[in-house]
Amino acid sequence: MNHSRIIISLILCLFLFSWKAFAESPERLNNKAINKYKEGNTQEALEYMNQAIQLSQGNPILYSNRGVLKARLKDEFGALADYNKAIELKPSDAHCLALIYFNRGKLKLKRNKIEAAIRDFDKAISFDPKYAPPYKARAKAKWKSAQADFILYHKKK
Repeated sequence: MNHSRIIISLILCLFLFSWKAFAESPERLNNKAINKYKEGNTQEALEYMNQAIQLSQGNPILYSNRGVLKARLKDEFGALADYNKAIELKPSDAHCLALIYFNRGKLKLKRNKIEAAIRDFDKAISFDPKYAPPYKARAKAKWKSAQADFILYHKKK
């Protein structure tokens, strides 16, 4: 008898928890995640973003935002997967695409994938030529590439 009450209580708790999650819209959860991120609580922001993605029907902005959170939490592979998924979902907004390529490029540059980073910065610029950060990041990547070439050249001597 006690076991059945415990099971019923667990089912009721799960139902109430899932009901609360489904009562939230992806947009509200995204906003909560952004607010938590601004407060410096990146882990809690990630939890809200995960819920938003579960409720959405393939919203590329949510994947992009989660990529930013994962990068901040040093989950580079997870961030890269989210940026790739956001691109795969083909956002219709050019500025959104520029942001995704820019953020993915920054991550690639951090991982010393210089040429791949430059390609992403070029893509970001092509989608939104008025968005300045990819220009600066591309210059930094090209400088890093030139330094690497210089070092290799002098090592051969």
